[in-house]
Amino acid sequence: MMKRSYHHSMAGVFVFLLLGVFAVFGTLLVLLGTNAYRATIDRTASHSDTRIVETFVRHAVRGEDAENNVSVVDYDGETVLVIGDPADYASYIYVYDGWLYELYSDDGFELGAGEQLCEASGFGAVVDDHILRVMISTDDGAISVVNTALYCSQ
Repeated sequence: MMKRSYHHSMAGVFVFLLLGVFAVFGTLLVLLGTNAYRATIDRTASHSDTRIVETFVRHAVRGEDAENNVSVVDYDGETVLVIGDPADYASYIYVYDGWLYELYSDDGFELGAGEQLCEASGFGAVVDDHILRVMISTDDGAISVVNTALYCSQ
């Protein structure tokens, strides 16, 4: 009789050990899956921000692409992309205080004015041989470069 009780208790311990191992591995799989999901979401958000900025700049230029309608100016040490006629309405795109801004105004330009579009740490723009090159850098070190042909200036 004693042998039978010992056999049943060992079977019970084995079942509980197997259940415990299953629970531990199940928990580990859930944690690994959660970390992979978070990394994917963060990477997707970063790429989406980059694509949004590139598309924004490209469409802003395309919407106002006319003869002598796109220029790059220096304002208090900051590079500003001016799209339109500053004497009339113009769109000013620039980085100031860690943000990419757009100001659409007929009343002149001032740093910090306009709408904050996204976080950015640097901005550069050059018009060379009918090509506008805009470089925008983010805090994480990514640099987005947008090359746009200025059709109306050809």
